[in-house]
Amino acid sequence: MMRTVFVVDEDVDGRCALGDLLEDGGCEVVLLPGPREALAALARSCPALVVTDLWTSTEADRALFATLLAEARRSRTSVIVFTAWSARALPPRLGVPVVSKPNVGTLLPLIEASLDGSAAGAREATGVEGLAATA
Repeated sequence: MMRTVFVVDEDVDGRCALGDLLEDGGCEVVLLPGPREALAALARSCPALVVTDLWTSTEADRALFATLLAEARRSRTSVIVFTAWSARALPPRLGVPVVSKPNVGTLLPLIEASLDGSAAGAREATGVEGLAATA
């Protein structure tokens, strides 16, 4: 059974490169340029995982990102944030794993563990905390 992963990033090259890696690993990939498009796609289908960049530049971006996280949680979709933002700039307690770009070596095992449904295994394999969504 092919697992669907949404890759959400405004950087076309990064979005496509990650999408290619995931497709090579057997995933069906939907490439989306931002949270607005991701929300529309979530309304149409329920992926196994959303790998998303972080949007916090404006109040509208923060609201869209918060809605994206809430909708993913509501549909029981795992989320991983893959961002170039420094840890100090991140909103507190996102409740999802955060991996710094370009650390694909940490991201890929986390994606694999998330798709396999092993949140505890993902934490052990990568040292990334925060896999359980917080209310």
